[in-house]
Amino acid sequence: MSANIYSENWFRVSKLRVSLLDSVKIHKQYFKKTVWYLFEEVHNNSYFRTEENAYRFIKSLDSAKNLDENWKEYINKYPEISPNQDEVISILIQMHSNNLLYFKNKGQNEYIFDKLKKKKKKELLQKINSFLFIKIPIYNPNKLLNNIKFLSKFIFSKTSLILWIVVILLAINAVIQNHHNIFLQTQGMLAPSNLILLYISMFVLKLLHELAHGIAVKKYSGNIYTFGLMFILFTPLPYVDATNSWSFKNKWHRILVSSAGMYLELFVAGIFTVIWANTGEGLLNSLAFNIMVAGSVSSILFNANPLLKFDSYFILSDYLELPNLYQRSHSYSLYLFKKYLFKIDDEEKYYQEKTEAIQLITYGVLSYVYKFILTFGIVIFVADQWFEIGVIIFIISFYSLILKPIVTFVKFILYDERLYKNRKSSLFVVLIFTTLIILAFTMIPIANSIKANGVVNLKNSEKIYAKTEGILVEVFVENSQVVNKGDLLFKFTNAELDFDILETQAKIDETVKLRLKAISRSIDQIKPIEEKLEFLDEKLEFLNEKQSELRVTASKSGVIILEKDIGKYLQGYIKRYTKLATIFHSNEFEFIGVINQEEVSNLFNQELINTSVKLYGNVENTIKLYNTVIIPHEKNELPSASLGWSGGGDIEVSNPDGNGLQAVESFFEIRGDLTNSEDWKYYQDQYGIIKISLHPTTLFEKLRLTIYQVLQKRYRL
Repeated sequence: MSANIYSENWFRVSKLRVSLLDSVKIHKQYFKKTVWYLFEEVHNNSYFRTEENAYRFIKSLDSAKNLDENWKEYINKYPEISPNQDEVISILIQMHSNNLLYFKNKGQNEYIFDKLKKKKKKELLQKINSFLFIKIPIYNPNKLLNNIKFLSKFIFSKTSLILWIVVILLAINAVIQNHHNIFLQTQGMLAPSNLILLYISMFVLKLLHELAHGIAVKKYSGNIYTFGLMFILFTPLPYVDATNSWSFKNKWHRILVSSAGMYLELFVAGIFTVIWANTGEGLLNSLAFNIMVAGSVSSILFNANPLLKFDSYFILSDYLELPNLYQRSHSYSLYLFKKYLFKIDDEEKYYQEKTEAIQLITYGVLSYVYKFILTFGIVIFVADQWFEIGVIIFIISFYSLILKPIVTFVKFILYDERLYKNRKSSLFVVLIFTTLIILAFTMIPIANSIKANGVVNLKNSEKIYAKTEGILVEVFVENSQVVNKGDLLFKFTNAELDFDILETQAKIDETVKLRLKAISRSIDQIKPIEEKLEFLDEKLEFLNEKQSELRVTASKSGVIILEKDIGKYLQGYIKRYTKLATIFHSNEFEFIGVINQEEVSNLFNQELINTSVKLYGNVENTIKLYNTVIIPHEKNELPSASLGWSGGGDIEVSNPDGNGLQAVESFFEIRGDLTNSEDWKYYQDQYGIIKISLHPTTLFEKLRLTIYQVLQKRYRL
């Protein structure tokens, strides 16, 4: 029992006559050889799990006596394990919130009722913060599930498991072979024309997911009393209440129930992945793609993440045999915080094992950090679609995750009775910690640098384009060949151009004859004929010039690098200004880095301290750049396709001409000369990362700049 036995609120509950409801069932369970008890109210499907000490006290409650008499009698019998008065109040509130208690004198339970209202209000705020606004029960599916219980023999059989593995392997293979198509098709998933199809896909998948939970519960003779709709991010989706599985004694049965939804959902998504990969454009292909994406995203990113209180959370809790994992991890973290920072050690040490303590601390920290990350991601997602709603969610999240914990902590420091002996020292510790954090955040300089992707480029290069459209009939050079000025590189034909030349020449001949006739017959007609002849001569000269451009020659000597798809163009029609090759006139190399618009403002406003690169294939060496310069105007054409998404890079490209060079967003280039060394060999378009070192900055300044850039880029604020 804790050292602080009494509570200032005991007088409010001491006269209550309370006991367990007769309809409550008690299930004995073992977690890591520790006995736990699950209280189940069979009429409203309510549950409460507790350890043996609390269970013994709850069982001892007799409504013929008031609570104070019950507690004193119990403490006299079991002084070592008896709960203190605050713990008794907490137990009663939790039991009452799950409708597990009988009150003989209902008029005297106002305090419990008030505390329960506060608890319900807190739970509502938590639901709003987790974007689970409301659950609406609609139907009792227990009878329906009893009728289809036989399906569990097929869904959860060994044969089904083998079939499931085969389908998933086929789906993975289809994804690998069609990954480029996935990227392209994903671009239009949130388009208004696709939203209805996407929602239907999600709804059907979620319905099957919840049905699998229900059938799994029925497999072990459990009950499902509630089917309804829950709203996640304002989207209504089906749910079932499968909490009856908590009463299963075998942990593997509980794990099967928790994993059944993902099991069936991934199976269906896998089937439609194979369908998508083997069908052409159309309604079936679009439906299959939506089901594939919705099923995989829902299962892998959400249900398979134990840091969220979805399926994998319960799987992890049962597998580790840590009941109430989320609550216990945070309670234990708070216990350690109070014990080692404020010397408050008047609470029960429920966590004896070192392994269990590490698991609880790890889960508590990771789940809290992940909640921040997930909340930020959801706020950004919603704000991108509906800015005003995103702002509202941000305010709610900021209050719940940051402001409220700070206010609670301040109240604890100023008013908690357990600090009455060392309140001044506690305030001093908090002040020191707060000051150190503020100084570390705003004053201590940290390394400041920008990294960007880029490629190696031979300096003094000349790009060769098709100056006139036509059919490429011959390539006279090979890749990386040395060429001399005037060498013939490419030859085109253009039948239409040849016809225009012949036609124009014929018109010239005819016009010359007309002029001769006019000289001998009608002098006044000579001037318009000569004007026409002059126009035709100019046209013929222009056409002949275009015809000469069908033979592409080298304007300078150097090494020629052909475009990688040039072989596909042979005997094919080439548009004007299509890039054919690049001729490099020296052996000096430079590195071209590509920097987005948000980060380039830092470079224009600060002095570059140092620039260096690491190249693919030579990552163990850091190569210094010289004569670094930022090109002070925006560009949209990438220096190499390898920097864009289609070439495996990080920059989104629009791909209008299929060459993968047109970036969706404008960028800036930074160029620098690479160090010449016999130990290092450079290659044209060799991929690398440039590191630009700037003057040191602070964490506060980095965070401020990041927030400013996000607001400016996404919302133009």
